[in-house]
Amino acid sequence: MEGMIKKLEIEKRVLPYPYKGAMTISNDAEFMSFEFFETFYSFLNSNKKTIFGDGLGLQVTSSLFFYSNKPYNLSYFNGIEVNSPKNGYAQRLCEYLKAGWIDTNHAYGDFDGIGGFQRAHAIRVLEEMNEKQIQIPCFTNHGDTFNIQNIGTDASYHQGDRPDSRAYHADLLHQLGTRYIWTDSAIFARKSKRFLRISHLTIKPVIVKRRLQDGQEFLVFNRFRSTGANAPNLSSLGYQIEQVNLEELYRKRGIIVLYQHLGVLGRNSGKCIPATIEAVRSRPEVFLAPWYRLAREVHEGRLWLPALHVLLQYCEMLLCTRLFRREDNTIEVVTERVPPEPEEYFQGLTFYIDARDNVSLIYCGRQVPIVYNGPDETGRYSVTVSLRKKEDIW
Repeated sequence: MEGMIKKLEIEKRVLPYPYKGAMTISNDAEFMSFEFFETFYSFLNSNKKTIFGDGLGLQVTSSLFFYSNKPYNLSYFNGIEVNSPKNGYAQRLCEYLKAGWIDTNHAYGDFDGIGGFQRAHAIRVLEEMNEKQIQIPCFTNHGDTFNIQNIGTDASYHQGDRPDSRAYHADLLHQLGTRYIWTDSAIFARKSKRFLRISHLTIKPVIVKRRLQDGQEFLVFNRFRSTGANAPNLSSLGYQIEQVNLEELYRKRGIIVLYQHLGVLGRNSGKCIPATIEAVRSRPEVFLAPWYRLAREVHEGRLWLPALHVLLQYCEMLLCTRLFRREDNTIEVVTERVPPEPEEYFQGLTFYIDARDNVSLIYCGRQVPIVYNGPDETGRYSVTVSLRKKEDIW
């Protein structure tokens, strides 16, 4: 009988086979024009020939603004008023949102130096996304003290999660499909070595549960900065990677979220210089070399570099999932969260087996497809729920 079958918990591999470390890019959309976004991200994520060279075939996602009156910002609406018209490329942004290439709402808009955000802005976005059947899994704070739509207790001007404020919108985030948020203090640098504590499923430095000012609980993700006073940008990406120290990351089976502004070429006299196609092509040894290095690590099977929301979901899944071997040699998945689509939710889940084992993975009576792996660096065999690649719509 089912109730009489004995169960033995089995060991999960921290990372999907065959990877030794994991990294994702959390990109804030400042200074990123639509032209540069499409051209540069096509180089990063497709296998096509691009103006920067052959595409690298990575899985790098981005954020967007919904409101901005600055032509160099990637923004859905052209302006900061609630009734601002859509930009001419808004439909194309919807395609990237649906495909998951844009997975982050960067605080609804760029209200730097201006202010003016109110709840109606968020309601219009929610209505627009509902109409398009789009959900946005991640949210990140933005900018200066005029951005009162920011959330969290990090600063007194954050009012987006205060129900008594005209800027309150946090209660709408779940309706928008948002599960993972970043607030200003969720950041660390090399000297703290927080990513080195990620070992044998101790992933709390990547995601932690926190309550917002309205009492709602969200998963907050930490981002790696380590660039001093200047926020990270294209010119400092290589330095960031050196600060991470990939070999050390691999030894510790680490997982890390890199904080970036890929639309910013660099800073000069305290001012940001927007990235352009011509400028990036003029200094490939600075602006492209770090990407070639990451692509080599990925394609040689050492570094897993998924989309931001995919890595965050993986960390959450790993923390709340347990695996039990039953006497009939099936592996039963028990999870605290009810996944909408098991094959998508459990992607990357890897667990160790005996080399001669023939097993099946079962969730709620449903078989989840798995692939068998050869031995990893420990000499042990494993099986994996296959990782999914995003559709190449570039």
